[in-house]
Amino acid sequence: MLEKISTYIDQHQLLPQSGTIIVAVSGGADSLCLLHVLHQLCGTSPNARYPRVQLHVAHLNHLLRGEESYRDAATIAQLARSWGLAATIGEVDVPALARAERRSLEDAARVARYRFLREVAHGQPIAVAHHADDRVETLLLHWLRGGGMASMVAMQPRQQDIIRPLLEVTHAETVTYCAQHDLVPLEDASNSDPRFLRNRIRHELLPLLESMNPGIRATLLRNAEVVRVDVAWIEAQLDSCWPLVVLAQQEERIEVNSAALLTLPLSLQRHLLRRVTASLCAGQSPLELRHFELIEALLAR
Repeated sequence: MLEKISTYIDQHQLLPQSGTIIVAVSGGADSLCLLHVLHQLCGTSPNARYPRVQLHVAHLNHLLRGEESYRDAATIAQLARSWGLAATIGEVDVPALARAERRSLEDAARVARYRFLREVAHGQPIAVAHHADDRVETLLLHWLRGGGMASMVAMQPRQQDIIRPLLEVTHAETVTYCAQHDLVPLEDASNSDPRFLRNRIRHELLPLLESMNPGIRATLLRNAEVVRVDVAWIEAQLDSCWPLVVLAQQEERIEVNSAALLTLPLSLQRHLLRRVTASLCAGQSPLELRHFELIEALLAR
């Protein structure tokens, strides 16, 4: 599987020729597989294909599982040391964040994780262990939340500062890889917690869909590819109208000419607003239909 992942990395030019890659490691089979593969490909490892690329392990304790969370963090820190890798271990009180920002626990955990990773990265690429099964689950998750056309596009190998070397690998393959290389994944009970919508999709919805269509995963990904082509065309249109609508752009503020915005077709209005919010709120959940409707009501006044 090393060769399969390495070929995918080269095909999509995911790794730079030099510099540092932040590797998000939860300790599960997926992230252990990712770290082990990158460790063989980078730095001072024998036969490394990217000898001038260094790895930096990043792990966030979400404070959701008591002492188990601290044991996991210590285990990952020790693993990084044993492999000669730098590591940053952080912690965020995710339940408190969820209350403070009025988010679901699942959303707060994701937001906290990406904030932490970007603080560690300082603009450097961040490698995450999303795999083929995650792509399907994310498509269904966005569909259930009403995320709109752009959110129907499956995860891409590279999105801004995030790279995903495992997108053609399944979770079952990462489990097998870990067993073959004597890697012991950490078990996270929250992966079965029905409070999280993604878990219900994984354990309830997908098996139901597969009972109706055994090839549903491939079908969903094919549909996502069709949508991706359409979204690429829309993005090109946005590139053309962006200078006409956006009056000023700063790191934390984008000023939009509302009159010019309203001259665009409704579809382009919404895609432009999505791009604006994505620029200002990297790592946040994408806008849903209800958000667009609220903005449109304000603009109509």
